Amino acid sequence: MTEQLRNFARGKILLGGNTSRTWLILGGIIACGVIMIASSHSMERKVHKIASLRDEVREMRSRYAEAHQELTELRVESNVARTLKAKGILPASGPPYKLVVSSNATDDEQ
Repeated sequence: MTEQLRNFARGKILLGGNTSRTWLILGGIIACGVIMIASSHSMERKVHKIASLRDEVREMRSRYAEAHQELTELRVESNVARTLKAKGILPASGPPYKLVVSSNATDDEQ
């Protein structure tokens, strides 16, 4: 057992009798390690991108809520009346008139 550890420490496993197989296995292990590291970095980039997109979505939802609230406030009849009054347009004093248009002409005659 100690002889095997000495041989391993001296590097005889890489320079001994069946070295082509040993180098092939070592190369495969190194290739797997590189692929795992690249995959990990790729995953990290995607996680950061998802986090930034999530923050962007929150910001856009906040902007939408603010714009919707502002639009709702502007649509209130009292605000519209106040704005029009400042421009010199007053509300009607009576109810609106109903206009009835009767047409005897058909669409072909027009």
